[in-house]
Amino acid sequence: MFKRMSILLAMLFIGVLAVAADSVHCGDLTEADCQILIDNSARMHELSAFHFEAEFDLEMRGDASQDNVKLGMIGSGDLAMDAAAAEGIDGMAEQAEALIASLVGQMQFVLSLEEAGEAETIEMDMLMRDGIFMLSGSLMEDLMGTAMDDVDWFGLDLNGAMDGLLKQTGISDDDLLDMPDNADHISTITRLDDAVLNGVPVAVFESVIDLDMLMADGAESMDETMVSLGVDGTISSGELTDRHYIGLNDGYTYRNEISGAINVDGFTIEGTTGYLDVAISMSMDLSAFNEPVEVELPEDVPAFPLAMMLAMGSQ
Repeated sequence: MFKRMSILLAMLFIGVLAVAADSVHCGDLTEADCQILIDNSARMHELSAFHFEAEFDLEMRGDASQDNVKLGMIGSGDLAMDAAAAEGIDGMAEQAEALIASLVGQMQFVLSLEEAGEAETIEMDMLMRDGIFMLSGSLMEDLMGTAMDDVDWFGLDLNGAMDGLLKQTGISDDDLLDMPDNADHISTITRLDDAVLNGVPVAVFESVIDLDMLMADGAESMDETMVSLGVDGTISSGELTDRHYIGLNDGYTYRNEISGAINVDGFTIEGTTGYLDVAISMSMDLSAFNEPVEVELPEDVPAFPLAMMLAMGSQ
């Protein structure tokens, strides 16, 4: 029963990371160190393609349920995207539409889940181009719980679907988590010793973010999102630590390492109320910056329009 909660919390941490990564806050760093972060932000904003290797681990336990969860994921892939596709566009759904339409990529993930003493492994292969997502047939079998003989790929057309998808999840433009104006007061950043990562000399910065203060403005909407997913509770949080490895010669991000914890008070599921503790860690290595990404979608696989499927489900 914790599976939906694990997905929500994973999205929350990734969202916090994305917000933090898109903002440059230097704290008490020297002017020279701050300039490294400013140049890195500009380089990554203009990035058009990259290869990634990622790992993700999450563990949840509490007295509200016996179904403690361990979730792990490893993955890799190549992605290309027009970073300027959403510029000048108002509205989260419209921005998402533009960015998704510009995506070209292929990814492979292996997801391992241990819940209530039972373990399962799910392999996920994805192809993306022109707003079309192709998912491997084996993944669809796992998601639908039924055999799909002779189905290698299953297509979803995401064009025109973002508005309906965000509405179904209860997310709106008002729910966006913006970095507060006092960001330098809710986080500390330190430059650690330089290092060599995969043969590349890198500057290493470590940021520690007080999630209680960061999430204060968005707590109500986050609690509402939890309710929409069938769970209830009030999120109180500790610290999120982000270690950031920046190339000294080119300014690109070569690695991010993130770890943190969340506590949910009054966590309620199936009539039982208690606490929930969550520990999470993730890392991502980037390479092959701006190298071309070529993806061809299977021509004989139809792509079902997600916008139509969402409309039918809401009736």
